Amino acid sequence: LRSCVHAVEIDFGGFTTVPSRLVDLVLGAPTASRLKALDFGSVTVISPELVLRLASGLGALSNLQLPYGFDGGPQFFRSLVLARPTIVKLNLAFCCIDHEGLKIICEGLRLEHLDLAYNEIRLAGPLAIEAIVESPCAQNLRSIEVAGSRFSPACVLRLLRGCPKLA
Repeated sequence: LRSCVHAVEIDFGGFTTVPSRLVDLVLGAPTASRLKALDFGSVTVISPELVLRLASGLGALSNLQLPYGFDGGPQFFRSLVLARPTIVKLNLAFCCIDHEGLKIICEGLRLEHLDLAYNEIRLAGPLAIEAIVESPCAQNLRSIEVAGSRFSPACVLRLLRGCPKLA
């Protein structure tokens, strides 16, 4: 962290657990003010509080991938939106998010990319699509990943019509 002063991304893929001490080191590093992306995809243990500490402490953060299986609940997503409203790329693949959490994210963030892959258990159907297309996020969204989700053709069409910048 001291020698990589030009780093703009941290991939925590080599860690199964992200302890508080590591978060302290990241936040105190010379590169902290330049970090734009955090990837926790394969991390198995990190508390919602530590994710929020990083989000609020990294002023340039705009790209966040939450850990697979992560379940912070609606209050976590409210806090994330308040801590870092500048996030434009959010990866929630394999996370546990429901319609309320999705609505909070889409109302509070001006996302350009959203990954909801493999969230079909708690997040599916017209309610999820409505949470996206009836939010301010719909006007900025350029890409969305919904692999493994059970959206009907009508839902996909609604998503495409409701998000004019989707490519």
